Amino acid sequence: MSNPKVLEKMSGSILCAMAKVAVDRSCGQVEAFLGKWFVTNDLLKYIADRSPSLKVLRLSSCYIANIGVAWAIKEFPLLEDLELSLCLSASGEYVLETIGTSCTLTRFQWCGYTNGKAMGTTMTKLHSLQLFGSSLNNSGLAAILDNCPNIESLDIRYFFNIKMDDALREKCAGIRSVRLPHDSIDDYEFKDNLPCWLHKAFWSGQLAEIQQTTKFKNHNLRLARIKKIMKTDSDVQRISGEAPMVFAKACEMFIQELMLRGWHHAQENKRTLQKNDITEAIARTEVFDFMVPSKKNGTTVPPTTTAVQEDDDDPYTNYYECDCFSCPSSPDDPDLRNVTN
Repeated sequence: MSNPKVLEKMSGSILCAMAKVAVDRSCGQVEAFLGKWFVTNDLLKYIADRSPSLKVLRLSSCYIANIGVAWAIKEFPLLEDLELSLCLSASGEYVLETIGTSCTLTRFQWCGYTNGKAMGTTMTKLHSLQLFGSSLNNSGLAAILDNCPNIESLDIRYFFNIKMDDALREKCAGIRSVRLPHDSIDDYEFKDNLPCWLHKAFWSGQLAEIQQTTKFKNHNLRLARIKKIMKTDSDVQRISGEAPMVFAKACEMFIQELMLRGWHHAQENKRTLQKNDITEAIARTEVFDFMVPSKKNGTTVPPTTTAVQEDDDDPYTNYYECDCFSCPSSPDDPDLRNVTN
């Protein structure tokens, strides 16, 4: 059907039934399938069982599981063009490895957790690559570019952990079309859904990182500093060895989420992240209400902080002695990168 307004009024079950009829009528000759939000694991399996000639598969905002995607992809040996946009449940290293080893992609669009090593070693024939809103870092992206020499179009907008240094710019120099992390997203089809989706993707990525962590003593925040703050509570008598590690990770995630929400507000106003963006992020988010100054007798009272004896060589001192609204004015601030990367 060519009228999108009619499709929007139909239920998912009706659209799934229509898709199955279309697949049956093709008699196994389906070469392209495009679906938004209504595609389920059951429908994807139905298509995979009856469409061995599929070359193009584009899905967006669909609730499909890792195992459903991985199983279906194995049934599409001729697949060349794959898009999985805003499909939060379909992500992870297993899915990427299955995609790379089951078919020879030349075009790939992906929003979600990304493993650069898994992609670089299995998707070496790519010509067009879009990894929108990925958590990939410089080394992961470098692994992809080193192993995919045929890439002509690269879109890495909304990358949170990428710093375009000289080495990375040199690797991108030979690519015909490049969209960098901070480039405009005005032409991105799903830009209105990004804030909500990226927040979910952030926590999904955090969960994946925690599940894959094997070195629990490596943290960006000093454990001794975390432990000292915990001891300021008079009710705390003893602290187990694991507790500071858990709190350090919680602090990292808190800082990253606050920066992410502040960055969303900065993007709405098309400017560099500023202190006002962090303030607005706090005001918009209910779980951050404890950071909003209270008012007593018409006087603003800032959130209370506990005095802690400072270490002269502690690089994170300023993050604990400043008020809750203090924030570096730019995402490129070196102190901020030390905490969030």
